Amino acid sequence: MHLVTAYKHACALAHTHPNSYLLRTLSPALQELDLSLNLLGPKGTGPLCAVVAGMPSLHTLCLRDNMLDNTALDLIVAALVAHPSLTKLDISGNPVTYAGGMSVLKLLSANQHLRTVNLEATRIPASLLTTIHKQLERRLPESTVQVRLRGLKELFLDIARREGRGLERIDVSNIIRGFQENLRLQGREEEMDKSDEFWLQLIARCNADAEQRICWETFLLISICEDVRYSQADVVRLKCEFAFWDKDKNGQIDRTELLPLMSALKGGPATQLEADLLMSTYDADASNTINGDEFCLMLYEWLQ
Repeated sequence: MHLVTAYKHACALAHTHPNSYLLRTLSPALQELDLSLNLLGPKGTGPLCAVVAGMPSLHTLCLRDNMLDNTALDLIVAALVAHPSLTKLDISGNPVTYAGGMSVLKLLSANQHLRTVNLEATRIPASLLTTIHKQLERRLPESTVQVRLRGLKELFLDIARREGRGLERIDVSNIIRGFQENLRLQGREEEMDKSDEFWLQLIARCNADAEQRICWETFLLISICEDVRYSQADVVRLKCEFAFWDKDKNGQIDRTELLPLMSALKGGPATQLEADLLMSTYDADASNTINGDEFCLMLYEWLQ
């Protein structure tokens, strides 16, 4: 059945008038559908859901401010659980509550394509919104920073094992390998060839100990951060900063601790959106918290 015909038939069964905008735009090839401020309501939602499956290329669906309740959202979820291409759903500005939030979690569990769900200005409790946000975060591709931190840690430990002098320090000359690995992990292999003078300056920036050895924090920061000169004093300072902001002393910094930290670093109020972005960027182990290593890199790069 043609989509327009199917939609009109569904509207007749629901005893509601077809939406004129939807009638004009319905197409199997439709990729974006913006029905914001159309006041579909619960009665108008059913006919829409009846034709969603007939739009397999649809990747964005906006239902902002449509007076949708939990029952309407249940219909939407049922229509989208098996949708093959939808990645963005906007149901902001609708009076959905806790039950609606649980329906969204059900949708995220069933449909792995979704990457963005806008739930602003709904009545879903903040604690449930946080849970939904975390589910969405786990679907984001790893950031470059995350990949680099993990790769450098593996390299440092491999070098330490090969040197056989414990896992705490390695010979300072290995900073060259760290610097090159950082470039490789960014796809910048063409920049690996440097002059002897450059490598000597890089080694000098490490401020190695009397045995010409460096710790993991030095290896990480000199490999990644440009124009940073490091010392043991900086390591101590960073660890003290981490201990100060780790308010519950569990060895991690979570969102509730990250927001005041960012405000202090900025010298003014930071937003939750900024905190969430920083968390997703530097949370290399995808734990939704920041550990000491991630904090070390975050503090240096954000303050540069």
